[in-house]
Amino acid sequence: MPSFDAWQHGYQQLRAELELLLNTELPDYQAAEKQLSKLHSHIQSGLDIADEQQQYGIFLQEQLDWLQGIIAVLSKQKDSMAADLLQLERRKKARDRYNQHT
Repeated sequence: MPSFDAWQHGYQQLRAELELLLNTELPDYQAAEKQLSKLHSHIQSGLDIADEQQQYGIFLQEQLDWLQGIIAVLSKQKDSMAADLLQLERRKKARDRYNQHT
């Protein structure tokens, strides 16, 4: 069984891969979802490895804080995409109306 430090290193690698997927111009959300699933499984396996529950609890709190930051970034991206789609729809309607009257 790996040490908790080795387990944390594996977690950091998975987390870095997820961040890389999300920090691109056009994120691949399907790949990010798969990576997040791997990360989730890895987190669950840490309970068996942690030397003490307090150590694991502190680690989980740190990761929750990180995850809340990721959620904020994704929410901002979603809102930006929604605004862009709304703008495109408005332009299309305006163009259609113009074409109807010409």
